[in-house]
Amino acid sequence: MSYLDIIVKYYNNLYGSVTYKNNISSKNKKQLYISGRLKTFPVVFWLALSFIFIIVQLISILYSSRYIIMMYIGIGITVIASVVAIIATLLKTRKVYRSLEHEPLNLDLYKRDLPSNLRPAHVRMLLNDGLVDENSLCATLLDLIDRGYIYYINDNEEKIFKRTNKDESELFEFEKFLINWLIDKYGNGTQVTETLIKLSLKNDRYQENPSELLSYFQNRVWTAFPLEKYYNLKDDMKNEKLVYFILFMLGLLFIPTYVGVLFIIYGLGCVILATPYMYLNDKGVEEKDNWLDFKKHLVDFSNIEDKTTEMVRIWNFYLTYSVVLDIDSISSKEIKNIFKDDIYNSFENKSNTNFIEDEKIILKKQNKVSKTLKNDILEESKKYNL
Repeated sequence: MSYLDIIVKYYNNLYGSVTYKNNISSKNKKQLYISGRLKTFPVVFWLALSFIFIIVQLISILYSSRYIIMMYIGIGITVIASVVAIIATLLKTRKVYRSLEHEPLNLDLYKRDLPSNLRPAHVRMLLNDGLVDENSLCATLLDLIDRGYIYYINDNEEKIFKRTNKDESELFEFEKFLINWLIDKYGNGTQVTETLIKLSLKNDRYQENPSELLSYFQNRVWTAFPLEKYYNLKDDMKNEKLVYFILFMLGLLFIPTYVGVLFIIYGLGCVILATPYMYLNDKGVEEKDNWLDFKKHLVDFSNIEDKTTEMVRIWNFYLTYSVVLDIDSISSKEIKNIFKDDIYNSFENKSNTNFIEDEKIILKKQNKVSKTLKNDILEESKKYNL
């Protein structure tokens, strides 16, 4: 059981996904979603399963139809029924979220100042239903430069990230971890070059998987996110899921029929997409809208796309948050170019035996995991004054 699995269990049925891409070295991408609201993984999973049952129905029609005309009619009805079920599911999902989450007041079309003191990685989570990815990591690195914990040097021949003497005790654990990862492990404890970071991610210098280190970073970002402030838990959702699951099971009983296909697709779709355990509360809706207004200001007035990483001292949080808001800039390209997809590398027969050994020891003690995670969340929450 991974720390990611523990978080899923602790928060009760979050949506998780793992993507493997076989190459010279495989890519291991892990992700959690809070509600699963029309995200790629749950939607694709639902459509893939639905497609299997549609194929079963079509095969049944091919073998049972005595006349060609009846076969074509059956195929046509199946396709129509499937499309209707898919559209009905998407409309149901939209209706559910509209009933749970109110429309934002949208008092400001533009926001020039930061809406709150949420860290960039947490803003990305709020705007993307829990997403923590390479953009989150890159923005955190820029944020540490902006706030004076790391000094960035670019002499054209080599880009250097240098640790400053600023007290790190008030940083979140994921921020401390990123400094330790890049500067202590890949560097000499004082500084690290871009070349060394790239080399370490590509060539298995420490017999570790970068994907596991990134996963640990993701876990710590999740632990520090004020989830309960911005999301509500829908306690009665288990009953609704049960109703749709029964509908799905009835569809299995009637799979050779058109009604069966309808029940299967709609029931399964509603179980996966239309019955979230968590949804944005009023504060979450307004906070999300405020950050979108901030993004609109950056896009329309800042010319942020022309700014380089050295300009972070001048542009401060504008440059930092533009990365998690998916605004392209020279700076975001420079930082992302350091990590690329190499951050997801998973080398064969390698594991982190030193750097996150304490975490693995904790995970082996299953009876203490929940308490440990609860304490971690409590300690991290004290660092925000929201």
